Amino acid sequence: MRRLVLGLSAALAIAPLARPWGAEGHAAIGLVAEQNLSPEARRHVEQILGNADLAAIASWMDELRAASGGFGPLAGNVVARQFAKRFPHSDRWHYDDLPLGEAEYRDDDPFARKDDVVHELNRSIDVLEGRETDISPRIALYMLVHFVGDLHQPLHVACGFYDVSDPAHPRLLTDPAECAGHPDDKGGNVLRF
Repeated sequence: MRRLVLGLSAALAIAPLARPWGAEGHAAIGLVAEQNLSPEARRHVEQILGNADLAAIASWMDELRAASGGFGPLAGNVVARQFAKRFPHSDRWHYDDLPLGEAEYRDDDPFARKDDVVHELNRSIDVLEGRETDISPRIALYMLVHFVGDLHQPLHVACGFYDVSDPAHPRLLTDPAECAGHPDDKGGNVLRF
């Protein structure tokens, strides 16, 4: 029993260092994507980036959020500053607001937003396929690689809504019909309770 407690203590002590969906997690997803590019897709990526290093761009959208606060590797980047100014709410693009218990994602769902991760992922694809031109292909590729990673982050594809009528005992709502008008955790980005 003592070994079990010591082992769990050691695991919990290093767990905050893991950050599985931080830069390392996104880079891993970028690397896997790069290794699975078809020759034609690789040529397109190389035309846009000058190389096929998808791991290197995988965290750009998170770095953009940090730069909006005046810190991180993009804090002085002119392109990042212009993008953040043009799209001041791009921090909302990383997740959806579908309540727990929702069976599937639908565009007409009352909780689906036009600026959620699904819509922004589709927007980046539209830019890369030439159907939309409101952002550059380079940034669209940054978005695509990053948002594929975000879609695989379980807390970003479901949203916890809470009944806080009794603040001492907040209740997580699991019936989508109950969720309208209740506070939420913004795709796991704001876990309050």
